[in-house]
Formats: sequence, C-alpha cells, structure tokens
Amino acid sequence: ALPKPRKMGAPGVLLADKWQEGKTNPTGWWMSEKLDGVRAYWDGRTFLSRLGNEFPAPEYFTTDLPRDTVLDGELFGGRKKFQFTVGVIKNSLKAAQWKHLTFQVFDAPKLGQPFEDRLQYLEDHFGEAKGLEFVRVVEHVKCKGVGHLQAKLA
Repeated sequence: ALPKPRKMGAPGVLLADKWQEGKTNPTGWWMSEKLDGVRAYWDGRTFLSRLGNEFPAPEYFTTDLPRDTVLDGELFGGRKKFQFTVGVIKNSLKAAQWKHLTFQVFDAPKLGQPFEDRLQYLEDHFGEAKGLEFVRVVEHVKCKGVGHLQAKLA
C-alpha cells in the first residue's frame, strides 16, 4: 500500500486558453491533444493536484522522473478511462494498478526558459527515444490558422 495522501500547497499550474471562433485568432498558438486524465504536477518528490492534494505514486512509477526539475502533465490511463485513472491515483491500495498509467508531460514550468525551449528540454530528457516506461511527452504543434485548428478538432 502507498502512504496516505497529504494536502500540500497548490502548485499554481498554467491553464489552457479557450479558443472562441470569430473572436480569437489561434495562429501561432501551441496546440496539444486534450487528454482525459488527471492533472498532475511533479515537484521532484511527489505528484500534486492543481489544488495541492498529493497523489502518492509507487517508486517503480517515479524512477525515471527528475528530482531537480518540476514537470506539469497528466496521469493518464487511456482514452475513456478517466474514472479508472481517478480510482488508481486516489486509492493507496492500488499501487500495482499504476502500471496501467503514464505520466503525460506537457511542460517544465520552472526552467525559466521560453515555452519552445522547455518543449525541447522535455523531448531531450523524456522523449520517445529515451524508452521510458511510464513517461510520455505530449506532442505540441504550432497552429497555422483557423483551418489547421478545425482540422485538429475534427
């Protein structure tokens, strides 16, 4: 069993902007898939929710995560598996079930660099070529215009 979750300080995560057709030009925005997971902030020791609730993960799941870099992403159990994912991370008796999750990383917010450089850092350290078992980098693409955005949403 995992330790009981603790309430920590809220990490102050970034939230996505909402596109409003006809009101906002998305050209130049970074786009990524909206995953159906649980937002998780890796502080170098543990996962935290947006509100600062701890998600104690088994050691085997966090082995490849840095101790000196903050990461922002989602704990993800797969498409249409949100309730399963929540059940795993909120139940300390389900440590073995974490093997069905991945940490989908989309930012390293404390690096003090522009977003593009942070994305490159993520690819360099956690990208597909690294072969990490439980860590994935969420793909981002720069929006070329409304048509590009609508094609991605289709």
